[in-house]
Amino acid sequence: MSWQVRKAVVPAILVVAAIVGAITLVRTKPVVQPSDKMEQPWLVSATSVKLADIQPKLRLFGEIVAGREVELRALVAGEVVVVADEFVDGGTLRQGDMIIAIDEFDYRAKFDELSAQLGEARARLEEIKVRRKSFALALRRDQELVELHKRDVERMRALSGRGTVSDKRMDTARMELTRQQKAAEMRHSDQAAEAAHVKQQNAVISRLKVGLRRAKRDLQRVRLNAPFDGFLADVQAQVGKRLGA
Repeated sequence: MSWQVRKAVVPAILVVAAIVGAITLVRTKPVVQPSDKMEQPWLVSATSVKLADIQPKLRLFGEIVAGREVELRALVAGEVVVVADEFVDGGTLRQGDMIIAIDEFDYRAKFDELSAQLGEARARLEEIKVRRKSFALALRRDQELVELHKRDVERMRALSGRGTVSDKRMDTARMELTRQQKAAEMRHSDQAAEAAHVKQQNAVISRLKVGLRRAKRDLQRVRLNAPFDGFLADVQAQVGKRLGA
């Protein structure tokens, strides 16, 4: 047999042998007969059902934090002169309790100084008002004198036409009228200036009031009070320590 024939026949023989072996295994495999199923009883525990509140106890781990927390700092600068007995870590405070107090000398002096300046400014305003009122009365008198001089000049002019009044007297009357008119104008200018001074002084008083309110607020801030009930932590200030705002 040639080499090419053997190369084609051998694989065919192997395939046929495999098919025969597979058929033989299928036909000779054992048959397992199913067994009859038997009922299996199970034991359970039973209890009566009733309504009840169940509160399980859980063991958990966590961190307790404050509901409200605030960092307190001095609102004005100065030396600490008083601290509360409770001003320690863990100290308990009620709302409104004094925590620390800062030396109030400078703030009290500023408040008193501005109060004095405000009183002086108000007195100055009253003085200006009185002077303005005086100028108004003087202006009224000057205007009345102007009217009298005008009538005098008119009367002399009428008499001058009759030749009973000298030119010198006529000129004197006119000069008096001119002088009185100038005096009235100056008095009117003085009254207008005093009205402007009143406005300026009112502005000074308003500015001093603002400064006084600021000084009063700073004077109140020398005492640091608790904003609500709570505990203190991380306490740092002590008597003698100088705090910045």
